[in-house]
Order: sequence, then C-alpha cells, then structure tokens
Amino acid sequence: MSAPIAVLFGTETGNSQDCAERLATAIRDLGFSAESIDMGHYDADRLGGEALALIVTSTYGNGDPPANAEALLNHVSNTSTQLEGVSFGVCALGDSTYPLFAQCGRDFDERMEKRGARRVIELVECDGGFDYDEPFEEFKELCLAYVQDHWNSEASEQGVSPQPTVQATVQPEAPASEVGDRASARLEVAARLSERHRLTGAGSGKDTWHVVFTLESSTAYEPGDCFSVNPVNDPDEVASVLRWLGEPEGTGVEQQLSAECCLQRVTTELVAGLSPFSATAAALDADRSSLGGYAREHHVLDLLSDAPEGSLASGQLLGCLRPLAPRVYSIASSPLRRPDEVHFTVDAVRYERHGRPLVGVASTWLTERLELGASTTLTLHTNPRFRLPSGDQPVIMIGPGTGIAPFRGFLEELEAREASNPTWLFFGHRSAATDFLYGDEVEAHLWSSRLNHLTTAWSRDQPEKVYVQDRIRESARELWLWISEGAHVYVCGDAAHMAPGVRAALQEVAVEQGSVVDPVAWLEAMRDEGRYAEDVY
Repeated sequence: MSAPIAVLFGTETGNSQDCAERLATAIRDLGFSAESIDMGHYDADRLGGEALALIVTSTYGNGDPPANAEALLNHVSNTSTQLEGVSFGVCALGDSTYPLFAQCGRDFDERMEKRGARRVIELVECDGGFDYDEPFEEFKELCLAYVQDHWNSEASEQGVSPQPTVQATVQPEAPASEVGDRASARLEVAARLSERHRLTGAGSGKDTWHVVFTLESSTAYEPGDCFSVNPVNDPDEVASVLRWLGEPEGTGVEQQLSAECCLQRVTTELVAGLSPFSATAAALDADRSSLGGYAREHHVLDLLSDAPEGSLASGQLLGCLRPLAPRVYSIASSPLRRPDEVHFTVDAVRYERHGRPLVGVASTWLTERLELGASTTLTLHTNPRFRLPSGDQPVIMIGPGTGIAPFRGFLEELEAREASNPTWLFFGHRSAATDFLYGDEVEAHLWSSRLNHLTTAWSRDQPEKVYVQDRIRESARELWLWISEGAHVYVCGDAAHMAPGVRAALQEVAVEQGSVVDPVAWLEAMRDEGRYAEDVY
C-alpha cells in the first residue's frame, strides 16, 4: 500500500490539530489517502521520503515552536538534512499581538526550502482566535486544488501511487521512552477538585479564585509547567441549542453539546449550512472576509437564532461545530511543597453581549459548576522555556493579575529548596484593598526574606492609572543592576497589552541604563540565553 499524504501538526492548545484533521479529511473525501500526524509522534527521518508534506503549526509565545514541533523544526534546520524530492506547503497559525507572529510556520517554510524541498503551496498565515477560519479555508482549498491537479503525476514520479480510498486518520503512538519527554506526549492524570476559595475581596471588579486539585497518582511536574482541563459548556447555553434543534434533554446529543462541541466559535461550515435559512448566514457565506469580525462578537446560538428552529438536524449541526478545546492554566504551586496537589488561579469570566448574559466556559466550570470532590482529568503541558535558573542567579518575576500564578509556585519552590536566589516580584492589579492576590503569602515571603523586593502597581487607587510597566521604568537603575548581574526575567499574564508594554519598558531600561544600541536585539539575546521568558495568554 502506498504512503498517504502527510499532514503534520504542531500545537499547544489543539487549534492546529483541528485544522490538520479537517485538511486530512478533505483530502480523503477527494479519494486520496491522507493522515494527520502529531509532529511529536513523527519520525523526523521519515520526512525526506514524503512525496507531499503539508504542515500546520502554531507558534508558542513570541516566536518559539510548540513543544511537539521543536524536534522536527530542529531536524529541518540541520544543514545535513536533505529534502530534495519533497513537495510541501505550510499554514502558520499565530497571534499578531506578538512581534514574531506565526514565526514557527515561517521557519518551517523557509528551512524546508533551504533543505531542498519544493514549495508547491505558498505560506498562509492565520491570526489566531476567531480569525483563523477564513485563511485556513484558503490554505485548505489551495491544498485540495494542488492534490487534484498534480498529485497523481508527481506521486507516480516518486514511486508513490495514491490510493483512491478513504482511510481513517492515523496518529502513531509515541514510543514509551518518549512519553514525558515532549509536550506532545501529554501526560493525563486523574484528579479530584478538593478546594476552592475566592481571592478577590468584596467590591472588586474581578472574581478571582484559587482552585486546588488533588492528584490521584504521582505526577512529575515542575514550577513553570501548565495543566489543561477539559471543561463542560454552560448548561443554559446547551439547553438553548437543544431547544433550537427540538431535541430532548438527557440524550447523546446533549452530552456531545456539553462536553465535545465548541458553542462559542461560528465556523465556515455552520455559515454554509445555515445560509439557505438565514439572511445573516447567507450574507456571511457570500462575503467570507466578514466572518472573522462576526465571529469575534457572536456565538453559535446567535447565528442559530437568525434561522428557523430545526433548520438543521442534530447530526448536521454537530458536524459544523469545532471540538471543545482544552483550557490551559499555569500551575500556582510547587511539587516540593505540595507533591499530591496542583493549584490554579482562575478569573471567573462573565459578560453580556447582544442583551444575553455569557460566561467563560472553563473559568465558571472550575469556579462554580464542578462540584467539590468531583473527579476529572488534567493534562500536563511541560514548559521547559519557563524554568527557574539552575544556579543562584537573581530572579525577576513580572506577573500582574492572574499572572502571579507561576510565581507563587516559584517562591514555594525556592523556599522548599532553601535556595539563595535574590527575588523581585512586580505585581499589579486594580486596587490594593480588594485585588492583592495571595497578599498574605507574599507578605510572609517578604518577612522571611524569601522575597527580597516587592513592587506593586494599583491601577485604580489614584487618578492616573499605573501599571507594572510604569513601575519597571521607575525602577530602571536598580533593575538594570540586577540584569547586569545575570538576573533571569519572567513575565506572565495578558498577551495583548501587558506583555508588549513590559517588553517596551525593559528595552527602554536597557537603552537608558545600559546604553544598549539595539534594544530589540538585546531582548532577543536575553531570550536566546534563557534569561527572558514569557508565559502569556
């Protein structure tokens, strides 16, 4: 039997995997053989023998490959790798709030060509979140057109005879030795919700919780790692979709809508399916460029409400919905202090849109709907780029809001190790009176000198708003002394506004205090040395 077309995905949260599986399915629907493969489970030496390799990958943080894509990217970066005879195309998912948007896909595209592979589909970049559907559809259509027009002849030239049969998606199992070594070989662990309590005080504009799971088996994780949860959708939203379908509660359809289907993302498939019944869907279907903007402001139920109830059968609707993606949380504890537990810091998200109250799927599931004592499955995501230094170098932690989570774990870990690293925490939030997350613990670390410096920024406690990046500028002289002495700098929190602001402030410090000529290159060098790391979302 011939080798199938390889659709390789690199992913952190599942979006690239979803796209790769959709692409492989579409190729099989044409009558050709295709498999979607996790890069972390793929033998890199096999790449040189592929007739056609289609790569779909996200980018982690500011330009890094996802952990499961790292080994394959290293392979194609090696000058000894030979890929002559391989045709390829790359779809790069990313987030344009980062300076190195979609960089992992760009790296694959550039380095595959340098190793002799032939680009047969131009690079397509997808800005993450709700905007990747439309450009991904473009990439998929380019791939399908290429396969239809060229694959038979080009495959035969290389001794590959495509099979006109539909085959199931194959994801080879990772060898046992690889499990735990790569984030792609995710470690799943049974856990029980054992504790939760609110961290924000009365009158806060935020509703932030401390959530504790007891692990039911020994699990090796390190501070800086993350766990993902598989949440359940808001039952009110599920019930509304069931009513639109005319389906009773307590059925398999309800179970799928609750635990398997994303009810927040409006997809191109849903738009196409509803276009005969809905003027809104028909307009979106006619002008796909408007779908991204619509999808950012509307959920699945909003589009369903514009069509007569029951316009789609349950099977049709389920086939139009994306899988419910896991949600990833930074670990707010140290395994040395709490070997059988994992702690999270969770903002319960609630908002109103188009006159309808809405909630964050995972955040309200963790803080309200999951019962104490209930069991679930957590999945470990190792994060080797976000690790405490191996020596006694100073540690600078910048974590406003829930970004404090991994630094709570860092401080517990350093305390348990009896380490001598000097530490400095920058923490910011709205008000000192209601939003000092883990304030008692932070002050205890100050009292014991485990934490040497604390710098806070309370944005609403004075007429002008003050943020952590403002405090960084104010602390420029001492901060540069720490950096000059080898400090490692860690940033956790909001990717869209805080992280770029912190980068800019650090670069200003480097210019002002260190006479750095190229501050962008300086920060990238810090990153390359492992002395600057981000865990942002």
